[in-house]
This record gives sequence, structure tokens and C-alpha cells, in this order.
Amino acid sequence: MARTTPDEILTGGTVLTMDSKTPFATAIALAGGRILAVGTDAEIKALAGAGTKHTHLHGRHIMPGLIESHTHALWGACRDLFDVYTGYSASLTELLQATRKRAANLAAGSTVHGGPWRHEMRSEMGQCPRTLLDEISREHPIVLFDTSQHVAWANTYAIKQAGLGGHSRRY
Repeated sequence: MARTTPDEILTGGTVLTMDSKTPFATAIALAGGRILAVGTDAEIKALAGAGTKHTHLHGRHIMPGLIESHTHALWGACRDLFDVYTGYSASLTELLQATRKRAANLAAGSTVHGGPWRHEMRSEMGQCPRTLLDEISREHPIVLFDTSQHVAWANTYAIKQAGLGGHSRRY
């Protein structure tokens, strides 16, 4: 049976409803950790019972929670099975050796993914970092990600497969 008396009501604010017909309200009722109702202060106050906590928002804003699914869960689950992973404290030499070993165990054309490399390693990579990865293999696309998993370092093969080849720019 659904609860009809809220545990808490919040009034006197601006509630972003995400409903195009009624985009804003001034109050919200909560029961069992869930939203019970959204409406005007008068509508929500009318739902309150003897044990309902009342919080006045003093004009503050409530909006739906931002659900951040950007957890790299799939990366973490597959990393040990399919990727080069040397750990966050590995040296550039250790990362390159592990990448070379992985490439040697894959069929030509198979992509080598992995990392992580740290930004402080950048100076060790030289003027044209892709050449370090080209030396490991020109038969495999190689893509190594930094510790944030947002910056990729790739060899020429991978760059061309991504449609970025043919530029005179040095990567």
C-alpha cells in the first residue's frame, strides 16, 4: 500500500518539475525516500500529518538529481581481461613493454587498448609520441588512455583508422 502521508514536506521554494505543462512548483512532499507529490505550498501542506517534518526553502531551488553514469564500469570490468594495464604507478618503460607484449599476442589488425599513462610522462614521449607506439607495432592500432580515461595516445595505424591521417600535423 502506498504511503499517503509525507515524512517531510519542503515549501517556499522553486521546484523544477521537468513537466512541460507545469515546469515549476513551489513545494514537494517526500515519503519513504521518494517523491510523493509536487505542487503549490497549499497543496503540499494539506498532505502533512502529525509526524511530518516541514522545511521552509526560503526561495531555494530544487531540481531532479543528476544521475552520473559516467563510471567507466565497463572499462573496469574488461580491463584485466582484454587491455594492457600496468597500474597507476608504472613507468613509461613498463607501459611500453606491456603494450609490446600484448601486441605480440594478438593477430595483426587487432586493436591494442590500455594504459594508463600519466600526464607527467608526456615529456618522456618525445616530440612525436605516436612514434613510440609505431615502434611497437605498425600492424596493430594502438590506443593508450591516460589516468582519467579521457585522453588517448595512439599510433599512426589507429590515427589513420580514425580518419585523422594524411595531415602534416605532428601527433
